[in-house]
Amino acid sequence: MYRRIRAWITTLSYALLGVTVISVAAQPTTCPALVARAMQSVGDNCGGMTRNSMCYGFNRVDATFFETVDEAFFSAPADRAALTDVAAVQTAPLDEALEQWGVALLNVQANVPNTLPGQAVTFVLLGDTRVENAVDPNTDFEAVDPIRVSVTTGGRVNVRSGPGTVFNVSSTADPGQLFDVDARNEAGDWLRLSGQSPYEWIFADLVGPQEGTRAQFADLPVAPDTPVSPMQAFYFRTGIGRPVCEEAPDLLVIQGPEEVRIALNINGAEVEIGSTIALKSSELTFGALMGDGSVRPVLESFDLPENTACLLSEITILHGDMLANGGGTFVPLGHQSKSVACLSDERQPLFTTEFTPPQLVEDFTPFESLEDFPFPRYPLTLPSPEEIQQSVQNGPRVKPTPTRLPRIAPIIPVQPTSSGPRPTSVPGQKPTAAPTANPNQPSCAGFNLIGPGQQVDPYNQLFAWTPATNVAGYQLAMQAVDYSGNIISGSLKLYRVGPTETGIYTSILRDLGSFEPQSISWVIQALVFDANQNLTTLCELGPYRSTLYYGPG
Repeated sequence: MYRRIRAWITTLSYALLGVTVISVAAQPTTCPALVARAMQSVGDNCGGMTRNSMCYGFNRVDATFFETVDEAFFSAPADRAALTDVAAVQTAPLDEALEQWGVALLNVQANVPNTLPGQAVTFVLLGDTRVENAVDPNTDFEAVDPIRVSVTTGGRVNVRSGPGTVFNVSSTADPGQLFDVDARNEAGDWLRLSGQSPYEWIFADLVGPQEGTRAQFADLPVAPDTPVSPMQAFYFRTGIGRPVCEEAPDLLVIQGPEEVRIALNINGAEVEIGSTIALKSSELTFGALMGDGSVRPVLESFDLPENTACLLSEITILHGDMLANGGGTFVPLGHQSKSVACLSDERQPLFTTEFTPPQLVEDFTPFESLEDFPFPRYPLTLPSPEEIQQSVQNGPRVKPTPTRLPRIAPIIPVQPTSSGPRPTSVPGQKPTAAPTANPNQPSCAGFNLIGPGQQVDPYNQLFAWTPATNVAGYQLAMQAVDYSGNIISGSLKLYRVGPTETGIYTSILRDLGSFEPQSISWVIQALVFDANQNLTTLCELGPYRSTLYYGPG
């Protein structure tokens, strides 16, 4: 079996020998032109990637696979490979004489549910960067299209935090309530609700499929103890030293969907990212790191010889935010956090520390070239001081994607009570035109509101609609309103579901409780893909305003 950890450590030993160190000379004059050509080529070569795939973006990219491959396989720009087959990928540092600056793109599903159409996590390897798959190919978990089920009992049933009655009840479900299920336990008597971690489970005998028979439950994959898809856990390293050209950095950049929190294991440390991060690494001795005030606190509990080799990983938040250390450390926009993995004499990991408290980034110059990179989902704009301060004040901005699907009830629709702001597009996206007409032209005909009305349940509220035609999905945009009737700045929350869904359940107090809303302003949007495969609004219902109703007494 391919030894991922050992191979990763081996590559680090090369760094100790200075193989990847590039001396800084006079700034080359041809570097910007080469980088511009590379970025143009990546846009041409790597469009329309499927989930769990890898693309050869620009020369040179080297890859290692779990099985023997043909010598011509994945050897030229625009070549593709399935991530399930990839053990490691290495991009080449800048070499103007050879016209090389390696660029590779990975489209990783991670914990993005199949109910979010077309969404995935993009890994971009730039320059001297290596990424190794830490997911065992024999145990990795690939999500499948979920099965729509409904509760078939005559009364309310329990939904649990795990596959068995030894797990606590996390919520309940009413007769007829709909769910999507995408996995089962080994015995097949419990089904996992489609969505993000933490997952919920329901006893299989309590539900039935909307189409077909219960026999199809046996075709669902068995959910592992720690669900991971290919490359959701990985080791990485980047080139040591300052690059000879600022426009050609050695970086790993990870961009997730804007409103989904992505769980990753990076060099042995768990994080959840809320959008776009940049990663770089360096190798230092334990003694040198103990002299670094930013990481000393996470190393003080360890007693190692000063010459012990350690890998310092640094994550910079370029868009959105990050949660680390089990959610206990919030890293806002425009901040950095670090983690350390120290190695034994045999070059095996001894431990991986927690991430350090966040530090403000003083200089964004190393990341400026990323604003020109053709990211497949949305362009990157480096944050302003005002945006950074707003992120610090607001706290974590992305909530887990709701997993509950609607049980449609006859709710009387109401007309808007205010003409307040209309959040009609995904924040950060530039307005784009809807796709041109074709035989499957999207249409808003039939897209109407079912509910709610003037009052909403603060704890568990259904937002429901009748479907549009040939759309990519739907989005609920919700904002908190104070007692004076003003929309509260920074309170926008977005929820997305696939094209076959006709409702979203939310917990308003869970998602907006920190703003102490008296009411909410909300719209429901039908989404389509534009020519660049970005989601954009085709049409919307609203805006509406609804008051939080807690019941009598």
